[in-house]
Amino acid sequence: MRKAIKDAFPHTLPVLTGYLFICFAYGLLMSAEGFSVLTTMIFSIFGYSGTCQFAAVPYLKENIDIVSFSIMIMILNSRHIFYGIALLGKYRDVGSYKPLLIYTLSDETFSLVYSKTPSPSIKKRDFFLAISLLDYIYWQLGTLIGAVTGQIIKFDTRGIEFVLTALFLLIFTGQLEKKSTRSSSLIGFVSSVICLIIFGKDDFMLPAMIVIFLVLTLIRFWRYEWKKIHY
Repeated sequence: MRKAIKDAFPHTLPVLTGYLFICFAYGLLMSAEGFSVLTTMIFSIFGYSGTCQFAAVPYLKENIDIVSFSIMIMILNSRHIFYGIALLGKYRDVGSYKPLLIYTLSDETFSLVYSKTPSPSIKKRDFFLAISLLDYIYWQLGTLIGAVTGQIIKFDTRGIEFVLTALFLLIFTGQLEKKSTRSSSLIGFVSSVICLIIFGKDDFMLPAMIVIFLVLTLIRFWRYEWKKIHY
C-alpha cells in the first residue's frame, strides 16, 4: 500500500488543493453557525459530500424534517448511481476493498479512478484504494483546520460556499484539456445546461444525469455497431 500511495499521490494533488479550500470554508461556515468542532467533524466524516454538507447547514440550524432532508440528500447524490454503473468493470476484482471504495467515492475520486492507471508494479485495487483514502483524508483535514480556525477567529462567511463550484470548474477545465475526455465533458456540460433551462436550478441534477447517461450509452453503442459493420 505504501507503493500504491506513493504512486497515487501525484494524481491527487489537484484534489488536495481543492478539498483543503472547500472544507476549510465548510469548517468556517459551521463554526459561524455555532456548531462545535466535534459536531462539524462527525457530520463531515459520515456525510462526506460537499454539496450535501453545505446544503444541510440550514437544516441543522432548525428542527430537521428528516423526510424532506433525506429526499434532498438522495436527489443531490443520485449521480452516484451513474458513477457506480461506470465503475462496475474497474471495481469487479477489488475484493474486500469494495465497501470502503464505495463509501469513499466522491466526484473527484471518481474522475481520478476512472481516468488514471497505476504503474505496472502496482495492483489496480491498491491504487484505487490509495486514491480514495487520500482524497478522504484531505477532506477531513480541511474540515478540521476550518472548524478549529473558525472557533479562534471570526469570519464573514457570505459567499464562501462558492469554493465548491470553483473546484468543479477546475476539474471540468482539466477534462477539456485532454482529448480523450473532451467530448464526454462537453456532452455533460451541454446536457446540464439544457436541463437547467428546462427544469430549473432546484430540479435539474437528476434529469441531467439521466440524459448524460443515455447520450453516452447511445454513442458507445453506435461506435460498437459501426466497428462491427466496417471491421
